[in-house]
Amino acid sequence: SRTTREEDVDDKFTIYQDQLKVPEYFLFDPLGDYLDPPLRGYRLKHGKYAPIRPVKGRLPSAEMGLHLERLKSTLRLFDPQTNRRLPTPAERIVRTEAALERTEAENERLRREVEELRRKLKNGH
Repeated sequence: SRTTREEDVDDKFTIYQDQLKVPEYFLFDPLGDYLDPPLRGYRLKHGKYAPIRPVKGRLPSAEMGLHLERLKSTLRLFDPQTNRRLPTPAERIVRTEAALERTEAENERLRREVEELRRKLKNGH
């Protein structure tokens, strides 16, 4: 955020690089208020952070095996193996609910079919 810009860009950068030796460091400014570009990534090389070069507009993370991308004010993860974005938690909920509805509808259809077969057997058909 604007209020933690200096800490994110300077202080944490140095701590993560020099003391903690974090292999990758990403900064994301969802509104584009203080970072240009609003998504930056760095990878530790020979003890110093080097900028990660974008691939098709995305920043590849060697640690995660995924790419980070900015879509408007949202940070998304992209899987280069499947060539698809990973769903957000909200998208996963929607997909799960839709799958549940389909399953419930299929279960109801099967219940009706079983009941119909029982009636036919009972009536000798």
